[in-house]
Amino acid sequence: MNLRTYLAGTTCLFTVLFVAPLHAQEKEAPLEQPINVSTEVPADDLSVTGKVTSEDLDFLQPQSLSDVFKGDSSVSVGGTTNASNKIFVRGVEDHNLNVQIDGARQVNNIFHHNGSILIDPALLQSVEVEAGVAAADSGPGASGGAIRFKTKSAGDLLAPGQNLGAFVNTSYDTNSKTIKVTTSGYGKTGGVDYLGAITRAKGDDYKNGSGDTQLASSEDFWSGLLKLGAESSSGHRIYSSIDYSVDDADRPYRTNFAGLAGASAAADLPPQQNDLSRTTITVGYETTDPTDLYDPEVEFYYNNYDLNRPGSTPASYHSKIDSYGGKAQNRFQLDTGSLTVGSDFYYDKGTNERFFASFPQGKFSEKVWNLGGYVQARLNPLDALNISTGFRLDGQWFEAANGQDFSNFGVSPNISAEYAVTDNVSLVAGASDVFRGIDMNEVFFTSNAVAYDPDIDPMYSRNYTVGAKANAGIFTLGANYFYTKIRDVIVPDTALRTNSGDFTTKGFDASVRADWNNAFVSASYIYADVDYNGADLGTTAFYLGTPIGQIIDITGGYFFESLGLTTGFSSEIAAKYNDTPAGTESLPGYAVFNLFTEWSPATYPGLSLRGEINNVLDATYVDRTTAGQGLSNIVPLDEPGRSFLFMVNVTF
Repeated sequence: MNLRTYLAGTTCLFTVLFVAPLHAQEKEAPLEQPINVSTEVPADDLSVTGKVTSEDLDFLQPQSLSDVFKGDSSVSVGGTTNASNKIFVRGVEDHNLNVQIDGARQVNNIFHHNGSILIDPALLQSVEVEAGVAAADSGPGASGGAIRFKTKSAGDLLAPGQNLGAFVNTSYDTNSKTIKVTTSGYGKTGGVDYLGAITRAKGDDYKNGSGDTQLASSEDFWSGLLKLGAESSSGHRIYSSIDYSVDDADRPYRTNFAGLAGASAAADLPPQQNDLSRTTITVGYETTDPTDLYDPEVEFYYNNYDLNRPGSTPASYHSKIDSYGGKAQNRFQLDTGSLTVGSDFYYDKGTNERFFASFPQGKFSEKVWNLGGYVQARLNPLDALNISTGFRLDGQWFEAANGQDFSNFGVSPNISAEYAVTDNVSLVAGASDVFRGIDMNEVFFTSNAVAYDPDIDPMYSRNYTVGAKANAGIFTLGANYFYTKIRDVIVPDTALRTNSGDFTTKGFDASVRADWNNAFVSASYIYADVDYNGADLGTTAFYLGTPIGQIIDITGGYFFESLGLTTGFSSEIAAKYNDTPAGTESLPGYAVFNLFTEWSPATYPGLSLRGEINNVLDATYVDRTTAGQGLSNIVPLDEPGRSFLFMVNVTF
């Protein structure tokens, strides 16, 4: 019996056994601490391995995407600019995850040297991560897990009894001389709530720890968010949002490299305008007064990534991806937990317009349709046992630019469980088998000259995890072994696309945290061994993953209540990595440390002043998940050297 059949059978068994008479369950409110950066998640969300809460974001005050995940070594962000950022979860690139922003599935494989996620961290409310095993209602194609970004809404910002509010956040970074301003107004009247926000960041090229300027690394970023919601007296709520972000700076041709070296340097191209934008529109319906039988969520979205590099060189093109999708689901309350039943769909269209003769000229498109149905049960059949189990059924239809078309169908079962051995120790385990189908080719490569193997197989992935959690006094501990294999990988190509093998990441992660009344310290560790067809993986395995090795993240903070003062630190330590492909260099280890102090004076409510020292030791280093390391013909992007950040936040 294969894993997929076993999981599907197990899912059906648990659903039959524990779908009992419908009965509403009260949920206990979470305990909030003065400062909190943790990965605690609700017991009924067993597939969620990490959660960045609004309290975490208030503590971190992230200025970049990498700042959002400080303290969690299993999630890394490679690249140093908005145009080059890619997220890796346990070594798996975000291309193999189901990534959502406010429910809209993100697809950005325009160009393998460009970043995958463009988002303004100043407007984030929370982030959830499912590393490896993902629930069925997390969406289609979650080969290595899922990430869900949620932006702020008026209800998140208004204090009890407040109907109108605003905030202005201004920061200045001394290294790059970047000024960033975020301003927002929000409110509610009757049953209507609204929010508008805009961010502008502008600066110069930053310097690395050696004092060398990183060419074409300056900030030139705009972001805007508009949200509107309306709720009836009976609890029916409709909502909509428009989210737009654009990075419009000059960038290298390969935005995730500083440049080419050696004999390859002569072929490098100078920086030019790299206009990368994301537009996300969502509309939806939900109820704020659910019953045992009625707790629906209906949502539709449009998402667009657009990359325009004007000119007449080989670096000039205009590519975009238009995505349409939605879902309709209902959550039923049971005596033993809940059951979510739903359906979702997406339609992706990648369009490539090329302006030079070395590739086929013209405008070419690929299209993918997917229709799925899913069931996910979150059950508490015994006091000591929590189970999350379900499955998806997906049908996918793919149309290539040369007219070839394929249809595939697949089942994706999953199961996660937590068993309390004692009041303080729990065992956890999970497994899934995920249908992904055929991904669109990289849009930059898309043309009618690209052919597909007529016997091409759809991609699947297999995920396992097993571990333990414990509480002992002030300490919270956790450890997991994980394994993910993406089978029958289909990588981008300019001539023939076919199945090229298997990508695997396996290893161990662990965390420990100590909490006091006004302080905490946490440490997170990961060891990940990543390979492709049994061989060591390099740092340019685009659309697959990247070497990780061993990384430790440590964070901590202390709150001086009488002074209204919070101090904290974060650090990342990466061990030297030697398991690189033949002919490439080892990846050097590094250690980077950051400090901050934030003051919220009691005499001026709504005002906070913050100062940070980032890269305190002025280290010259390349983040472990940044592309191009270990190769003699590539100059990778160094991280910024020491910088002082000053921030003023005023809330009205």
